[in-house]
Amino acid sequence: NYKSEITGTIITLIILLIFFSFKIIQSTNKQTITVTINEKVVKNSKNESRYLLFTDKEVLENRDMWLRGKFNSSDLQSELKVGHTYEMEVVGYRVRMLSWYRNILSAKEVNK
Repeated sequence: NYKSEITGTIITLIILLIFFSFKIIQSTNKQTITVTINEKVVKNSKNESRYLLFTDKEVLENRDMWLRGKFNSSDLQSELKVGHTYEMEVVGYRVRMLSWYRNILSAKEVNK
């Protein structure tokens, strides 16, 4: 039926709009923080791998962000060392219900 196809298309577009709006919101709220890395983890699922960093203050994610022009998450993950302290630029918000973490844009080691 033509009306049900239009209704399905509209619902799909609304869902996509909401999803991409959340992704855009996740790329805002840029802050600089200083953290010490306690553990580095790669969470693998069927469709993706996620780089997580457990720090002395919070759990952070290290992922590419096309909205910010960041495409070096694998390289950055290999450079970060457990037990070292870094000044990091992060964006986003922690949304527990959706398993979202703030994302690392850059990291510079702080000399002790």
